[in-house]
Amino acid sequence: MARLLFRNNKLVVIMTTRNNVIIWVVALMMILLQLQQQLLVVGSSSSSTPSSSSSSSSSSSSSSSSSSSSSSSSSSSSSSAAVECPEPHHTILQQYKDFHDKNKHSPNAQYLVQQCWGNGCQGAGDRICGALFTLRVAIQYKKIWLIDWTHPAPITNFLIHNEIDWRVTGFPDKFFKEPNALTLDEFNATTFHGNGSEAAVVEKFLAAKKYNIMGVRPFEAHATRLNPVDPEHAIEIGACYFQFLFKLNDTIVKSGESHLRELYGPGLVDYMAWHWRHLDVDFPGEKPMLLSQLAGALECGRRLAAEIKVDLVRRPMLLITDFHGKKKVMPNN
Repeated sequence: MARLLFRNNKLVVIMTTRNNVIIWVVALMMILLQLQQQLLVVGSSSSSTPSSSSSSSSSSSSSSSSSSSSSSSSSSSSSSAAVECPEPHHTILQQYKDFHDKNKHSPNAQYLVQQCWGNGCQGAGDRICGALFTLRVAIQYKKIWLIDWTHPAPITNFLIHNEIDWRVTGFPDKFFKEPNALTLDEFNATTFHGNGSEAAVVEKFLAAKKYNIMGVRPFEAHATRLNPVDPEHAIEIGACYFQFLFKLNDTIVKSGESHLRELYGPGLVDYMAWHWRHLDVDFPGEKPMLLSQLAGALECGRRLAAEIKVDLVRRPMLLITDFHGKKKVMPNN
């Protein structure tokens, strides 16, 4: 299952897999991340109804994932109001902001770096998921949380810092690229286990000057040694953590608004966005997907829209996909 949450003019994409909620980066970022892969953007017939804030849900089809949402053509603005954080997370994040601001370059600071420095990194959604989880770890262990993605392009091409400055700036060259003092298993022991047998590993982590990680954990995963996240409110809490860390790069905002104007005209249009992942760009040897499956995905969207009482005449459906089969039969779309 997948859905996309729209709160206070901010967009947060949610995918639920095996009961784990994965926070996905906004659909516009997905477009820019895959420009070299000739991502297709297809819209249905447009309308010019006033925009409104709401949320909706959809489900996966075949080997792809899909998302639906409601938003307006200005929904990606980085100047929009932030999601209101429920307690105790609002207080936790504000206290961590003070700590981070005061200690980022302190001689006594310890660092936790979410990194992607080469091949083997996960997709954008999994990376964001892991980033939000490691922020929980950094808060619990009083580490300075930083993020450094250089592959396939610098993260700041897409996302910029918001409440805290997480950029790897002002440090000696290759400062964070030294070998870790802990193995990944030892790192996991500092978060997921709490029977007492890991006390020595926890002390080792507490003493570590820096640790970089590329791993992925669902944001709200139950971790014995971390402040808990209520799974019933993981969407709202995850949106709050995401917006604590990130804003969209202005280039992304302008590009997204340009796409929407091209599709729907200059007026504000309330629309649903569906990201349909096919992966034939990344994996050329994958069995081709039939156009009938594309039709099935669209029909699924129509059914889901009807279930949540969304009028697709007044609220168009925007399909974002890397499905090359569609490009062959609709080269101008």
